[in-house]
Amino acid sequence: MVDTLTLADLLQAALIASITAISVWAVMQPGMIFGWLGNLLRKLPLFLAKPVVDCPVCMTFWYGGGFLFFLTDNWVASLIGAVLGIGTSSLLLNLYEIGSYEHTKED
Repeated sequence: MVDTLTLADLLQAALIASITAISVWAVMQPGMIFGWLGNLLRKLPLFLAKPVVDCPVCMTFWYGGGFLFFLTDNWVASLIGAVLGIGTSSLLLNLYEIGSYEHTKED
């Protein structure tokens, strides 16, 4: 039997995905608890560094979707929540003016 997803479920999943990605991004900033890991991962090529450590909007699909799948074990809800979470991350970052998420790798 397939569970139906309500609008409240989707909004909740989007918010969870967004907050997960922003939290992971925040703890990997220089001076934070996993700043050393963030510095190490920023040495990756730009196309890998952005979705792994540098851009919380880009990170939302991977970290948020993975976390949602871990929570729900429903890949459809995880995928929809992760995609909706991308917009939610962008909205939260712009609304609260949380840091700059530009790539800071020196060439």
